Amino acid sequence: VEELSSERDECSHHTRVTGLRNSYQTVWDKFKSQTTAERDLFLQKSFPFGFQWATSSVSFKVEGGWSEGGKGETIWDRFGHEGLAFANQTADLACDSYRKVDYDVYLLRGLQVDTYQFSISWARIFPTGYRQSQSEKGAQYYDQLINALIASGIQPIVTLYHWDLPQALQNYGGWTNASIVEAFKDYADFCFSRFGDRVKIWNTFNSPWVVSHAGYGTGVHAPGVKDYVESSYQVTHNILKSHAEAWHAYNDNYRKTQGGKVGIALNSDWAEPSDPAKPEDVAAADRYLQFMLGWFAHPIFVDGDYPAILKDQVEQKKTACSDSVPAKLPVFTPTESQRILGTADFFGLNHYTSRLVSNSNGGCTPGPDGVGDFHATVDPTWSPTASDWIYSVPWGLRRLLNYISTEYLNVNKLPIYITGNGMPTDYSVDSLTDTSIMNYMRSYINEALKATLTDGVDVQRFTVQSLMDGFEANQGYSQRFGLHYVNFEVGSRPRTPKQSAYLYSEIIEQNGFTSQKSKKFKAAERPLTRRLAALPPSEVPSQAKVVWEKFSSQSNFHRKFYHYGTFPEGFSWGISSSAYQIEGGWNADGKGPSIWDTFTQTTDTIPDKANGNVACDSYNRLNEDLYMLRALRVKSYRFSLSWSRIFPDGTRKSLNQKGVDYYNRLIDRLIAYNIKPMVTLYHWDLPEALQKVNGWESAEMIDIFNDYCDFCFATFGDRVKFWITG
Repeated sequence: VEELSSERDECSHHTRVTGLRNSYQTVWDKFKSQTTAERDLFLQKSFPFGFQWATSSVSFKVEGGWSEGGKGETIWDRFGHEGLAFANQTADLACDSYRKVDYDVYLLRGLQVDTYQFSISWARIFPTGYRQSQSEKGAQYYDQLINALIASGIQPIVTLYHWDLPQALQNYGGWTNASIVEAFKDYADFCFSRFGDRVKIWNTFNSPWVVSHAGYGTGVHAPGVKDYVESSYQVTHNILKSHAEAWHAYNDNYRKTQGGKVGIALNSDWAEPSDPAKPEDVAAADRYLQFMLGWFAHPIFVDGDYPAILKDQVEQKKTACSDSVPAKLPVFTPTESQRILGTADFFGLNHYTSRLVSNSNGGCTPGPDGVGDFHATVDPTWSPTASDWIYSVPWGLRRLLNYISTEYLNVNKLPIYITGNGMPTDYSVDSLTDTSIMNYMRSYINEALKATLTDGVDVQRFTVQSLMDGFEANQGYSQRFGLHYVNFEVGSRPRTPKQSAYLYSEIIEQNGFTSQKSKKFKAAERPLTRRLAALPPSEVPSQAKVVWEKFSSQSNFHRKFYHYGTFPEGFSWGISSSAYQIEGGWNADGKGPSIWDTFTQTTDTIPDKANGNVACDSYNRLNEDLYMLRALRVKSYRFSLSWSRIFPDGTRKSLNQKGVDYYNRLIDRLIAYNIKPMVTLYHWDLPEALQKVNGWESAEMIDIFNDYCDFCFATFGDRVKFWITG
C-alpha cells in the first residue's frame, strides 16, 4: 500500500512539474512550434452568421447619481469619499448616465452593436442590500434603460454584481460573511422577477477574481481589505456559493417562463512559460492559470471543488510554513459542491493581457505567487498601455480560448462569450485619435476569429470594454477605456466618438475582416438628351382662399393648442444637409470650384472671413456622418450633390470619377443601414465655370442642367428613388 501510495504521489508530482496529460500541456504543444510570422498572421475572414457584437459599462463607473432616487452608499462611494482613488476623485457624477439613458442608447445605435452589457447597482435597488429597503426609483431607472435598448433593437445583458457592494453589507464583513449568500440570492431573485421578461442573458458576477484579489487581498480596490491569507479565499468561497444559489433560483423559478441564460464572467490572463524548454516553467504557467481562472472555473465547470493543484499547494505550504500559514482555503461540503457544479449556461471570459511565468519558490509569502510557487513578468517587446498591468499580447487570447475549450468545455459543450476586452489610454493624450486602442482591438478580435474558424472553439460574442470613458476604480479618471470620449471637465459630460468607435462599427458591419466588395459604379454613358417641350399649366385651381377661410377664424388659444398624438404608420422621418455647407474638400480629387467657393474666398461680408474649404469635412469623414444617422434612427437622408464635384466645369466632358465614387459610397452605405437616400440635384452651388458664361441667366443652362440630371439619374437612380431638382 505504501509503495502504491508513493508511486501515485510521484506520478502526481511528475504531472504537476512536467504538465503531462493535462489541458495546458495539450494547448501548449499545439502552439509552441508556431513561428512569429505564423502566430501574427492576420486572418481576412468573417465570423459565423449570428455572431454577436457588444460593448459594456459598469454601474459605478458611469451612472453617477450616487445618492439619488434613494440609492444607498456602495463600497466604491466610500472608497472615493475617503480619498483612496486617484487624485481624490469620486464616482459621484461619473458620466451622469443615470440622467442620460437616451444619450447612451443613441451612441449604441451609432456603433451598430447587437447587445449592451451593463451592471445593476445593488444599492440603487436595495439601498441596504436587503429587499425590505427596495427603492422603486432605482428599479425604474433600469426599466427605462432596458426598454430603451429593446426599442432600439439592442439586446440587454445584465451583470448582477460588478464590484459595487452596498456599504451596509460591507459593515458586516461583506463577502467574508456567509450570510451574504442568502442576501445575494434574494437580490438576484428580485432582478429576475422584475427584469427577466426582457433580459435573457445574465452574468451573476463580473471578474470576481478582482474582488477576491484586489478588494480583499492586496486592498487596492474597495473595500480596501488587505488579507490574502484568509479573507480573499473566504470571499471566493462565498461568491461561488452566491453564484450557484442565483443560478438555481433562476433555473427553478424563471427559466421555464422566461427562457434566459445565466452564467458568470471570469477574468484571466494567458500564461506563457518564460522558458519553453523548461518543463518546470510550463508547469508553473499551468499553476498560474489554475490560481487565477481555475479558482472559480474549476468548481463550476469541472467537479464542484477547487483545482487539485491549488489545494495541493495550500497543503504543502501548511506543512512547510508552520509559523506563518500563507493561505487558509475553505472546504466545500459535498452538498455545496453538488450545488455549485454545472451552474453556468455559457462561459463568460474577460481577457486583457498575458504573462510570462516561471517556476519559483514562493516560500511562506501569502498571495497567488507565493502559494503557487510561480513568478510572473512580461516580455519587454510587448506593447505597453496606460495601465501598468495591461500589455498588448493578442495571440494570448487565442491560446486561452483553446485552453478554456479543452479544460472546461470538453464535456459540456457550452458557448464562450467574451464579456470584456480592452485597454486604456492616458487621460491627457489626444484620446479621440486612439490609434493604440484601434490596433489592440483589431488584433484581439482577429485572434478570437482564429480560435473560432481555425481551431473550432465555440466563441459566440465579443464585448469591447467599454462604451465610454468612466471612473476606473482606484485609477479614477486617469485612464480612458471608452469607445467614446467623455469630457469630465464639463458638468453635462458630453460624449464624442473616438476613432476606435468608427473602427469597431466597421468590424461589426463586416462581421469581422472580410473586405467589402462594394459594387463599382462607373459613370453612365448616355447620349445628351434634349429638353422636353413645356408641360401644360396645372389644372388644379388655387386653394389659397379655402385654406384661409379654414384657419382665419381660429382663436389664439386654438392656434397654439398642442396636439398629442402620433403620425400614421409608415410616416417617414428624415434629416438633411447640403453639399457646400458640409462637404469641404473644395478642390480635392479633381473637384471644380463652385460659386460658393469663389464667393467665400473673394468677399469680406462673411463673419471672420469663413469659407467652406473644409466645412464639416464630410468628404473625408463619411463614417462619422453615417454613425450619427444610424444613431438618430432616421428613415431617410436628404443630401445634395455637388455639381462641380461630378462635372468640374459643369459639363459631361469634364466627368470626375472620384466625385462619382464618393456619392456611390454614401448611397451604398445609406441603403445598407436601411436609410433611404433622397437626393437634391442642385442646392445653390453652381460650378463657377458655368457662372462665367452667365450661369442661370443663360438659356443654354436648361440643356446643360438637363444633361447633368440625366447623368445622375442613370448613375445613381438604381438606388435613389427620391429626387429633388433644386
